[in-house]
Amino acid sequence: DPGELRRMAVTNAGELAGADLAGRVDRCLAGFERFAPRPVRIDGRLHPWEWRRTPDGAIVKTDALDHAAAHDLVGCQDIAWDVAGAVVELDLAPAAAEALRRAVAEAARRPIPAEAVAAYRLCYAAFQAGLWRMTGEAGADGAPRTAALVERYRAALHRAADAALAVA
Repeated sequence: DPGELRRMAVTNAGELAGADLAGRVDRCLAGFERFAPRPVRIDGRLHPWEWRRTPDGAIVKTDALDHAAAHDLVGCQDIAWDVAGAVVELDLAPAAAEALRRAVAEAARRPIPAEAVAAYRLCYAAFQAGLWRMTGEAGADGAPRTAALVERYRAALHRAADAALAVA
């Protein structure tokens, strides 16, 4: 639910970068609870390593069948979550992000508000940062890679907050 996602995003932002970022994220997500999502079985994870180019040049997403059934906070969400995830993971420029939002809205045959994508962008980055931070704290192998991912998502969270506040 949007309220749970907001609480997670604010909490993770605070743990990652302190009260200033937590406050910025909270301001950006003010009113998010009023958003009326249409939950569907989303992919939920748009990591760059989950995409492959086929020999004929097509780009194919792998490992997308069961993420919505994972035992985490995300579950089924509005399709705007996956649009936002692609914006974060592929570091899309504003024009490319807008083109993706419009293309997915057309394919889904329903509007996907830009404001929803902006809110989910904050939530996606905060969720991924927290997920990878917990993985690193668990002492998993590959700690330098994990630390780099946490930093990448923390930076993405800052950029998403900056973008959302610039529009507000």
